[in-house]
Amino acid sequence: METEEHFDEIIPLIITFLLNSNDNYYQIAQCLISFASDFFPS
Repeated sequence: METEEHFDEIIPLIITFLLNSNDNYYQIAQCLISFASDFFPS
């Protein structure tokens, strides 16, 4: 689906942005990674 392709592109961008921010955002990034892994199993 087009939605999956969109998330495949946007999730790494979000993670990169968060990892370049402070530790609080890093914790949020970890949550997003876990959510993405559950929502889009590889």
